[in-house]
Amino acid sequence: MGAVTRPSSGDRAEHISLLGHQLDPSSAREARVTKQSAAPVAIFLTCAVLFFTSCVFVLVLGAHPAAGRANAAAVAPISSLRYARGATSVGDPESALEARDAAIARGLTFDPRWFRQGGLAPDESLSPVAGAAEAPQLGFERWRGAPFWRRFRAMPVSFNRPRVAMREEPLVVATHAPARADAPLWAASLKKHGLAAAQAGEGTRGSSDASDAIIGLKAALMSLGSGGDESAAAASGEPEPDPLVVFADAPRALFACDADEMTRRFEKLGADLVVSADGVAAELGFGAHEFHDARATLGAAMAEGLSEVRSDEGRIPGEYVGDDAAAATSAPPLPDARAWPGGAAMIGRRSKMLELVRDVETFLTEDAEEEAEEEEEAEGSRRRSGAFRASCLKKGEGSNSEGGGSFDARACVARYVVERARARDARVKLDRDGALVHATRGTAPGAYGRNAYEKPYWRETKKAPCVWRFDDAAAGAGDMMDMIARFPGAFV
Repeated sequence: MGAVTRPSSGDRAEHISLLGHQLDPSSAREARVTKQSAAPVAIFLTCAVLFFTSCVFVLVLGAHPAAGRANAAAVAPISSLRYARGATSVGDPESALEARDAAIARGLTFDPRWFRQGGLAPDESLSPVAGAAEAPQLGFERWRGAPFWRRFRAMPVSFNRPRVAMREEPLVVATHAPARADAPLWAASLKKHGLAAAQAGEGTRGSSDASDAIIGLKAALMSLGSGGDESAAAASGEPEPDPLVVFADAPRALFACDADEMTRRFEKLGADLVVSADGVAAELGFGAHEFHDARATLGAAMAEGLSEVRSDEGRIPGEYVGDDAAAATSAPPLPDARAWPGGAAMIGRRSKMLELVRDVETFLTEDAEEEAEEEEEAEGSRRRSGAFRASCLKKGEGSNSEGGGSFDARACVARYVVERARARDARVKLDRDGALVHATRGTAPGAYGRNAYEKPYWRETKKAPCVWRFDDAAAGAGDMMDMIARFPGAFV
């Protein structure tokens, strides 16, 4: 075999083309390497890569039309938005609803990142721990005995903004939700209106007691400030932030306004806390005597204009479409049926919400101390837990106050509002007509219309609420999808 020549060191950076190898029979098949320009090869390779990339992009985009939109990777799995509508066949009307829901789900987008707060690592706060009920986290001592502490060391909180940016937000949505994946419509509504949010409870699906909501609210409120470390806050010399806070159950809440609009409306209501009204009070567990007394107290306060919102805020302009044109008349009276603090949604200063939580904690300890005195020391822990679950209503009044009843967060909010009315606190008000917050419970499917600006409004009051809280029933999630479909672009 003939000798093979090698390129010199100066030639090694050049491309060696197989087509450039010349076989010369007269020199015993000696292979010769010739220099070639790199440009044609580079152009060929570049074109090949571009062609292959284009093919892959077309195939992916065709299979997933949503992939071309911003933040499309955050679209929730459709399984999280199926509400057992009962479809039986492709031609069934229920199948059409599921197809509509699927189309809505494909268009949902979310905040791309959430930031976990607090000093505990996820495995430290979320791991079930034996005996945790006797050692709740700092700042929650009065919640000793709550079921949450039987499984977890701490209530985790996550922000959809970095902490530094969060302290500058004028309005924050706070909620308790064991998993954001279970509240895709709420999360998409946040993204739609650019709302800052503090979510408590991510990763705590193992606990589902109603008291988790108030514990979660307190954890979120604390995280928005110094995190409960009052000494550190005092040492820093910086004032605690006092933003507006919107609190509503994540899986059942939607938003129709941005932070600027909500802030503008709130500041004209003359309140520090506004609570949604409800027409159903008996289900909150109040006994007949206590309920009658509470209604009388609220009625007297509202007659003086102390405990209800009286404002034109939220009233939509007199421009309507279709059958709603008749709505452009004088302002209607407040709905008589909505004169009870349901507590399904509320908005107020962080400082006022902390006051609400602290008052609720006094409701808890009142009964807990009474029960502990009646039992032997060995049974104290068990009785404190039972008293905790049965409190927020005065002992001996109401079905929830006789032990064996369950904790009702809305009963706690109702008692707080009634006691503030009794104290003639004009800064705590009920929103009975949807000036800002509205609970749909008790309204008919046709209760809401659309004006020329595509804003959903409550026909009975001609107001377009900013915070919508839907029914607790299984149909509530379906109602949310129906409203989203009826008012495209309003909620998500």
